Amino acid sequence: MSKTALNMFNKCLSLEFPQKTCLVLHPGWVQTDMGGSGASVTVPDCARGLYKVIVEASVEKSGRFYDFTGKELPW
Repeated sequence: MSKTALNMFNKCLSLEFPQKTCLVLHPGWVQTDMGGSGASVTVPDCARGLYKVIVEASVEKSGRFYDFTGKELPW
């Protein structure tokens, strides 16, 4: 429920502040201490992807949930 609450908060925030860009980002399964060496995404690939999504973000994309590749995810 907490992830749904976060997504709903993001949507509400984007409606309350339409001039701002509000996104929720999913980094993927990343090769960290928590994700383990079997994870499918390296830290550099995740960081590059998230950076690209953030830099290319616009108010038209606000209030949505994206993964590190820029794919919009349903919630």
